[in-house]
Amino acid sequence: MLTKTLYAVAAIWALITWPGCCRALREGPRLIQEPPPYLTFPNTRGAALTCAASATPTPTITWVTDDGSHVDPVAGLRSVSGARGNSTLTLMPFRPDQYRHDLHAATYRCLATNSVGTVTSRPVSVTAGHGHIAHFISRAQSYYNTHAKYAVNQSFCNL
Repeated sequence: MLTKTLYAVAAIWALITWPGCCRALREGPRLIQEPPPYLTFPNTRGAALTCAASATPTPTITWVTDDGSHVDPVAGLRSVSGARGNSTLTLMPFRPDQYRHDLHAATYRCLATNSVGTVTSRPVSVTAGHGHIAHFISRAQSYYNTHAKYAVNQSFCNL
């Protein structure tokens, strides 16, 4: 009995340490939560974008702007939290005199990367507005992002 157990352990050890064995256990990143295509928010509230991915090994999530520049925190205006498997880009509430076009009227994407590869999210166009008008626009866009696929299907049903 002990001999069979030792042979089994030796066989498993040989498979694990064999150079080509564990490649089959790796998988490229797959987005499981992507930011919406549009985000409009009032400067008095701020907003957050979340991106999550799964893979083996666990992917690192980073944020880039439309031109491919890495997104870094900006004190009091923008922060990035998380990196292993999920990340949130937060645009904080700000006064009108703190508005920055490169932060508040920008296009962002998240990248999920591991040793197998990289996957990129769709772009999200961010627009920060002033007070109630931006709140109304953000509510309309939220409704659109949630119901657009159903509206198209319903229009065909009504022909």
